[in-house]
Amino acid sequence: MPSERDIAPLRHILTEISYAQAFVEGLTFDDFKSDGLRFRAAIRCLEVISEASRRLSSDLKARHPEVRWRDIAGAGNVYRHDYEDLLETQVWRTVRSLNALRQVVESELSGESDIWCLAGAGHHPSSATIATPGLTMPGALLYAVYGGAKLYYT
Repeated sequence: MPSERDIAPLRHILTEISYAQAFVEGLTFDDFKSDGLRFRAAIRCLEVISEASRRLSSDLKARHPEVRWRDIAGAGNVYRHDYEDLLETQVWRTVRSLNALRQVVESELSGESDIWCLAGAGHHPSSATIATPGLTMPGALLYAVYGGAKLYYT
């Protein structure tokens, strides 16, 4: 069960996931790539998710070690300061893979926090999967290209 302090940031994360997913719903990648407004709106959602993740308690983060909280928090700096290096493909992949984070947030808000596990531990995050009953998805919740180096956030 999340602490009182965690509830507001969790709700912000959930809201921004919903917005980000709505911005890409029904689109092909080519549609998304050619729509600068949706691209920029999705980035803003990812920025808010990043900032809200910084406000979560260490206890909550410890309950979900499969989520790379530090990397999610750090991704906001990439979105804010190195935006010219962001590629539509990375933002697209990130938004399309937010269901795993959604499930963690929803499980916390509902009090069911132990359903997630990371498959492929010890491997590169892009080859890992996050699994829960009935859902398996690729890692790389937040993925950006920064200065030519690839950063994977799960």
